[in-house]
Amino acid sequence: MVAGIKFHTNEGRIMQRSRRAAAASAAGFALRALRSIAGLVCLVFAGAYQLRVMTYFLPRLVADRHIWPAIYYGFWLIAVCTTLAVLAFRQDILKRTLPVLILCALASALPFVHEIDQITKIFFVAMGFFACAAVLSVLVDPLTVLRISALATVAGAVICLVDVLFASGRAAGLSIAPNVAAAALLLGSSAAYLSIPARWLGYFLLIVGAALFVTLSKSTLLAACGIFAIVVIGNRLQRLRFPRFAWRPHTLVALGLVAWIGVALSTNDRFVFATSNAYRVFSNAVPASQAARSTIEKAVTLASADPDVMPTEALIAEIGRRSETESDVNSISARWLLMERAWLVFKGEPFSGLGFASAYALEPHNTFLLFMLAFGPIGLLVPLAFLAVIAYPAIRFKSISLSALPMAAFAVLMTSHNMLFDPGLLAPLAFGWAGAAVAGAALADQRTWPGSQ
Repeated sequence: MVAGIKFHTNEGRIMQRSRRAAAASAAGFALRALRSIAGLVCLVFAGAYQLRVMTYFLPRLVADRHIWPAIYYGFWLIAVCTTLAVLAFRQDILKRTLPVLILCALASALPFVHEIDQITKIFFVAMGFFACAAVLSVLVDPLTVLRISALATVAGAVICLVDVLFASGRAAGLSIAPNVAAAALLLGSSAAYLSIPARWLGYFLLIVGAALFVTLSKSTLLAACGIFAIVVIGNRLQRLRFPRFAWRPHTLVALGLVAWIGVALSTNDRFVFATSNAYRVFSNAVPASQAARSTIEKAVTLASADPDVMPTEALIAEIGRRSETESDVNSISARWLLMERAWLVFKGEPFSGLGFASAYALEPHNTFLLFMLAFGPIGLLVPLAFLAVIAYPAIRFKSISLSALPMAAFAVLMTSHNMLFDPGLLAPLAFGWAGAAVAGAALADQRTWPGSQ
C-alpha cells in the first residue's frame, strides 16, 4: 500500500512537471511569435512611413475602396493588438515604456478641449504610431530596429540623390517636399548612426550629408553641421573611441558624390537655379526681412488712422497679406513673418487657444508656437515633454553621442510645425529613443562603438 501511494505521488509530480514544461514551452512559443510579428510591424513602419513608400503610393491606392482599406486597417489592427499584448504580458517593457505611453496619452487628451477636426485625428494617429513603434522596437531588439531605420535613411538619401537629376528644383525623394525630406534625413541619421558598424559609419554620413545638400534645406543643413561639430568635439572630450575611417576609400566616395552633384548641376538647369536661389535667399535674408518690416509698418501706420481698427489687428492682417507674396521674395523672411503673426495671434487669444485646425491654418513653421496657438500656454508642455523624453537617455548617461537625436528633434521642432503629426518623422524618434538605452550602456561601460556589438 505504501508503495502504491509513493507511485501515485511520483506520478502526480511527473504530471505537474510535464504541465509546467508544456506551459513554459507554449509561453516561449507565444513570445517568439509576438516578437516576430513585432519585427514585421517595425519593418513596415520603417519602410512604409520613414522611407515614405506608402506616402508615395497613397494617391494610387486611395481610389480602391475595398482591398486597400482592408490592408491598411488590418495592419493597424495587428500593430495595436500586438502592442497591447506586449504591454499585458511583459511587465518589464511596460515599465520601461511607461513615460512614452503617459506622454502620448496626455498629449492625445489635450485636443478634447476643442472640436475634433481632421488635423486632430491625424495627431491621434501619430501619437498611436509613436507609442506602438517605441513598445515594439523595445521587444524586438532596439539596435536591430535602429539598423533597419538606418537602412531606410540611406535608401531615402539615395533616392534623393537620384531625384536631383530629374527634380524641378530641389530634391525631395519620396517626400512631399524637400524640407520634409531633409528633416527625415536629419532625424534618421541622428537616431541611427550609433547602431551602424564602425566600418560603414563614414560612408553612411557621407551619403546622408550629400542627400541633405541636394534638398537645399538651409535650416536643416545648418542644424546638421552644428550637431556634427558638437558630437565630434564632445566625443573627443569624453574620450570615446570614435571609429577610425579608412581615408582612401572614404575620399573616393566623397569625390564620387561631389562628381554626382556636379553632374546634376550640369544637366538639370532647374537644380542650378534652385541652388543659386538658395544662396541668394540665405545671403539676403536680413535685408529682405528689414524691407518687409518697413513695408508692413507703413501699412499699419496708415491703417491706424481708422479708429475702428486696432493696431495689433492691423499688424496681423498686414503680415498675413505680406506673407502671401514674401515667399517669392525670400523664404526665410516669409517664415519669420509667419512666426511673428503666430506670436501676435497667440498673445491676443484666450487661455484655451484656437484648436488644431485654426492654429495649423496660420502656418507658424514652429511646433512650439503651433501648440501654444492651439491650446494656450499649456500647449507648450507637449513639445517640451517630447523633447524631454527624447533627451532623457543622453542626460542619464551623460553622453554627447546620445545628444544628437534631441538636438535634431529640437531643430525640426523650431523650424517646422509638422513633426508631431508625421509618422515618417516620428519613426526615427521612437526607434532612437528605444535604442538609446542600449547604446548608452555600451558607451558608458566599454567606451566602445555600440554599432560594433
